[in-house]
Amino acid sequence: MVRLWVVGLVLVLIAEIAAALFFCLGYFWLGGLVPGVLLAVAFVVLFFVLPLTGEVVVEFDSLAKELKVRLSWWGRVRMRLSGRREARVRILGIPLCLKARAPAPPPPQVNLRRWLQANVKDVVRLGLAGLEAAAEMACESRALVVTVNAPAEIDVLDQIIAGVVGHREWPPLDVRVLPEGKRRVRLRYRLPLRTAAAAGLYVLVQGRAVRVMRSLARARKQAKAAGSPPAA
Repeated sequence: MVRLWVVGLVLVLIAEIAAALFFCLGYFWLGGLVPGVLLAVAFVVLFFVLPLTGEVVVEFDSLAKELKVRLSWWGRVRMRLSGRREARVRILGIPLCLKARAPAPPPPQVNLRRWLQANVKDVVRLGLAGLEAAAEMACESRALVVTVNAPAEIDVLDQIIAGVVGHREWPPLDVRVLPEGKRRVRLRYRLPLRTAAAAGLYVLVQGRAVRVMRSLARARKQAKAAGSPPAA
């Protein structure tokens, strides 16, 4: 928890230094106290307040095999999960298209048991941090709507499942099972953006995610140097 507070204080300090620089820029370049204050406030609002307002909206459709993510007012991500995989990203209205690369050779096989024994504390810490972040995101979510069409694709069985489950609500969870149509699962998840950002920062700092990933990368490099056979 101390590390989290330290990172938070560092981020606040960076924001204050940047705001002070923008104030000096406005004061000496535009001339006067008021332009300096306005420029500093505009910087803080534009880069620290507005990006964290709004919410994250995640939508998944198993029939279309598509995942959509909306980040407040400034970001959109659309990922195709079948065929030629690609991601279409739009940040501040600027479109980007990221296509999947050619399949790379499989990474070298790592002795997972030995690696876990050597990094058990870091893995447990990361797992607990992930569980805490997931619990926070579940409690703070605004809506989690799951709609299932024809779960068994057998008319009689679908009618029975729809009759038993029907429409259930346990806020914020909303589950609906429909007997008609093809088998399809649709999910819509809404979460305040500030909660998602805080959960990600918590896992990154408190869970030491970077340290675990570096340790795994080192283990793979050592396995490759030792000539271990590639993973299946």
